[in-house]
Amino acid sequence: MEILKSEQYINEKLNIQPVSKNRLSDWNNDRLESLKEPQVDKLAMDFIRDYNLKWNTATGGYDSFGDVKVDTRIIENGKLTIKFGHIQGNFAVEYKNIISLEGSPIKVDGNFYCVNNKIESLVYSPKEVGGNFICNNNKLKNLNCLPKKIGGGIQVLYNELESLVGAPNKVNGTFNCNHNKPLKTLAGAPQKVGKGFG
Repeated sequence: MEILKSEQYINEKLNIQPVSKNRLSDWNNDRLESLKEPQVDKLAMDFIRDYNLKWNTATGGYDSFGDVKVDTRIIENGKLTIKFGHIQGNFAVEYKNIISLEGSPIKVDGNFYCVNNKIESLVYSPKEVGGNFICNNNKLKNLNCLPKKIGGGIQVLYNELESLVGAPNKVNGTFNCNHNKPLKTLAGAPQKVGKGFG
């Protein structure tokens, strides 16, 4: 019976190959590349400078110490062309016909406004909003992927909601879902509302 050395056993029996220096170098380069501030066009760079946005490798996006109001310089094909991280103020993308919230901030300390667009899903919503979450006049069918933490109220008027599934159990401010399709059930509706339910 042949006795294999440990290195030979690993290579032959377990089929575990050592990582080559080239592969390790490629992995490190890819990781470093993902942390770098992305290249953007002149219009986006002008927007970044106007709002004094700072690239943050921790959030993987551009942070702001104040309010941000999105304009057409960073919108292409109905989507944001840059990714936001932490906004220490209000964040607004209104009347821009965007179709996706991709690129939205991870965290907004103030209010999050997404009004008069063509959003069908809340995927890519912020994870946390300190103030109100306002997403009126869109094409939402449900409330799945709402931020996990919302400090204020929720407004989702004039959408195409078929259910309230996805709404949080508790809303600190008002919860307003008027002017949607007639709901057959209130399943998923908040159990506690701080200021009013409409």
